Amino acid sequence: FSTSHGYQFNPWLYVGAGLGLEKCTRYDFWLAPVFVHARTDQQLGRFTPFAEVRLGYNLTDDGGVYFSPNIGYRFNWGRKTGVNVGVGLTLQGVKTNIYEVTSQPGDYWIMDYKGVRHDCRVCFSFRVGIDF
Repeated sequence: FSTSHGYQFNPWLYVGAGLGLEKCTRYDFWLAPVFVHARTDQQLGRFTPFAEVRLGYNLTDDGGVYFSPNIGYRFNWGRKTGVNVGVGLTLQGVKTNIYEVTSQPGDYWIMDYKGVRHDCRVCFSFRVGIDF
């Protein structure tokens, strides 16, 4: 689920900002992104493909960069309303604490902090939306 509010500069360019709540099943985690949103609709006769990008910050899992490019198709549903179906990727920057664990005599363990590793989680995205 997400919402984006902005301005339609002309028939092919929209720029706005939004927030959302998304589930990535590949890694079993939730995202709560705050983002800027840019979108272009290309009217090719009755065919209306679109491309969009969302760039922002994820508020869950100690935060991190949020980037989500998508492409899709807009079905006209009246003069100023449309249903959008799109696919793409969602990339989230994450920080992971690294520990070295060593076994000690007497069945006890020592955890030694080694630093932070920066990773990128990549998830497939499928979106259905309504614009008006």
